[in-house]
Amino acid sequence: MKKTSRKIKLVLAFCLVFLLPVAALADPAIYVCSTGTVTLAYTGAYTLTTGDQTVWQKVDASGTALSGSAAEVKTYNGTAGSENLTITGGSELNVAGSHYWRVHVISASGASCTGDPSDPIEVYMLPAYSVQVTPASAAYCIDGTTNLTKTVITSLATPANSATLPAGVNFNYAWVTVPGSGVGDVDVNDSKKFNMTTGTVGSYTVTSNVTYTVPAGKTLKSPGATPCTESGSTTITVTAKPAKPSISAS
Repeated sequence: MKKTSRKIKLVLAFCLVFLLPVAALADPAIYVCSTGTVTLAYTGAYTLTTGDQTVWQKVDASGTALSGSAAEVKTYNGTAGSENLTITGGSELNVAGSHYWRVHVISASGASCTGDPSDPIEVYMLPAYSVQVTPASAAYCIDGTTNLTKTVITSLATPANSATLPAGVNFNYAWVTVPGSGVGDVDVNDSKKFNMTTGTVGSYTVTSNVTYTVPAGKTLKSPGATPCTESGSTTITVTAKPAKPSISAS
């Protein structure tokens, strides 16, 4: 009886290790655009051993499993990262807005102890957006006295479905002109505006490249190594001022 009692106590003690909370994944306030990917990594006081399982579940903000969302089980095979979950914009992150996951551990021991779930972690899927570039005038005259001598070009990025961006997330506007540089300047008070002032005759393509910005210290995941970018362009024609005429009589 003493041996049996001792064995039961050891099993119970082993299980209690797994009933302690798995360390909650620190909230990185991570954002995703387009088809960017995020790796959700297990971290905790308990060190995984081969055969342990991490059970990932999509939940709401309170940690309650979402209806129709099946848990995804990863089996730790001794290789770092085999227990982690990768999620992708447009797939697991199928709509713009907040998405939450939690994780718990099931031990590979004969007792199959199940640990408590972590606190939810939030991943924010940013909405798709479009860019509209509009000139005040598509043409102007050099040194004209009655005509325009410059034009203002405005760019506006609009999130799809009139989505509202989360606090601290904004758009960055960068301007490119072809041909060359020195044909104008970004408005010092409003980066959405470009003041076209060149005095060189020609046709110019002006492009606004718009990317997301997130709060300092936060992470934005986009496909590959380049930021998510949407662009809009317009063509501006600069014409010469007619020379002063002379009059002849006959």
